[in-house]
Amino acid sequence: MQVLGDIMNLWDTPARDLDSYIETHLLPDTTFQTEVHRAIHTISNFLKDRCFRGTWKSVRVTKIVRGGSSGKGTALRDCSKVDLVVFLSDLRSYQDQIDRRREFIEEIKKQLEEYELEQEWMFAVKFKVNKPTKFPQVLSFSMKSNNISQWMDFHIFPAFDVLGEKPPN
Repeated sequence: MQVLGDIMNLWDTPARDLDSYIETHLLPDTTFQTEVHRAIHTISNFLKDRCFRGTWKSVRVTKIVRGGSSGKGTALRDCSKVDLVVFLSDLRSYQDQIDRRREFIEEIKKQLEEYELEQEWMFAVKFKVNKPTKFPQVLSFSMKSNNISQWMDFHIFPAFDVLGEKPPN
């Protein structure tokens, strides 16, 4: 077995040691995985229970689909991406999604900033500046738990649920 610095070379790893190599060098540790799951749960609950309440009474989150490496459970060490496709009740068509996505992204960001300030959160949030476009597609931000040093990248995609129930006219 050849060792490069303190990391064993994958190509020289015998087949019987591959599981150990993956666990030791590629998979995130359990503390990080726990914090990622907690962050996903926190953001999902915020979107379902808090976001769009009050001034946006007609809008509700009907479903959230997780993606990205952490959302699917395929994250690697020091690399965590969570994609959340957020289906909204107020979108009536795919064109409506395109036309109104900016307002939903801005409202989610605004409410998430307010929520972070109101709560004594166990997470810090940093929003990423997306290239300005007429039709933005995603709200991107990073979260970091007070319990770990790594940041988790989140991408929230407001979407029309083409397969879901039709909203009333």
